[in-house]
Amino acid sequence: EKHRGLLWAAFAVCGTFGAAATAGELWSKAMGQSAWPPLAALSGASVLLLAVGYVTGLLLWWRPGRAAWLSWFSAAGQMALTNYLVQSVVLSFVFYGIGFGLFGRLGPAAAASIGLALYVAQLAVSRVWLRRFRYGPCEWLWRSLSYGRRQRWRAV
Repeated sequence: EKHRGLLWAAFAVCGTFGAAATAGELWSKAMGQSAWPPLAALSGASVLLLAVGYVTGLLLWWRPGRAAWLSWFSAAGQMALTNYLVQSVVLSFVFYGIGFGLFGRLGPAAAASIGLALYVAQLAVSRVWLRRFRYGPCEWLWRSLSYGRRQRWRAV
């Protein structure tokens, strides 16, 4: 709480300049023109500025007592290996020649939307899965192999 003023300042400055530099860079590439020099000077740092803006925004938004929404992420985190492998297989199928081959045929917004939709679905499925089972399937297999014996899978 005592650093909220600093967080707001970092959020406003980094978020504004990071978003402006990124938007300017995207616009100039789309139009085939060079970026406005002050924004072009920030283009290398735009990713870092946006990251600081996002993190400070999350810190400003989060407060003790608002942590209930984190349980959606914790379930996905408990199944991180399974979710990673599912994402790899599904998105490889969607974007590469083994499946639909959409790489390069979709714009960035459409491609990001597919990835985001898959992630949101995994958040929900992970939560439902962990109500019945202690681990994700890949986590269970990894633990069983690591300990040299079959681990209990069902939730209590």
